[in-house]
Parts: sequence; C-alpha cells; structure tokens
Amino acid sequence: MLLKLFQRFQVSQTLLAFAVITALLFAYMGEVFGVAGIVGSYVAGLMLSLTPHRGEMSHKVETFSYPFFVPLFFANIGLNANFREINPEIILFSILLAVVAILSKLFWLCVGGKSRQV
Repeated sequence: MLLKLFQRFQVSQTLLAFAVITALLFAYMGEVFGVAGIVGSYVAGLMLSLTPHRGEMSHKVETFSYPFFVPLFFANIGLNANFREINPEIILFSILLAVVAILSKLFWLCVGGKSRQV
C-alpha cells in the first residue's frame, strides 16, 4: 500500500528510494526503541522481501549500496581500529596466512589450467 503511494512521487528510482528510506527509517526506529539500528534495517529487509518487487528491489539496492555503504562501513571499522593494541604475533600470523592463501590459490589455478589442456 505504501509502495503504491510512493510510486506517485516524481522519483526516477522509486523502488530504490523506497527501500533505502524504509531501511533508514527502520534503523532509526530500532535505535529509538533500544535495539541496534542494524536490527531495524534487517526487519525492514524482511518486510520488503515479502513484496512482489523483491527481485528488482534487491538488485537495485545491491547496485546502490555496495559502492556507497560498504566503503563507509570499512572506513568506520578502520577509524575504530587501534594498532597499538594488536599483538605482533597476530600480525605475523596474518601475513603468513595471506601468503599461504595466495600460494594455494596460484597452485590450484595452475592445476586447474593443466587439467583443462587437451
């Protein structure tokens, strides 16, 4: 019902605008009622998934949110990080884990490439 009302406005991306406004409104209301904003946004997503426009709305929100909200999320995580409290052993382990991951990826890439050669 609200979506039909919203479609009357002169907005080029009605579904996207409705989904983003709904998610932000529910996030705000979640904070007002004492739960995390992310819980309110999740409830908004559950509610919007019940509409017949689920697929189109999901595609448009993903296209909009990944280049906009994901960098903000990681910037926030980076701002809250305190490198003085990180144990040097963890840094060494992280570097070793990254090297092993890259080498194993390259190894299986070569194995897969050789198995495809005819």
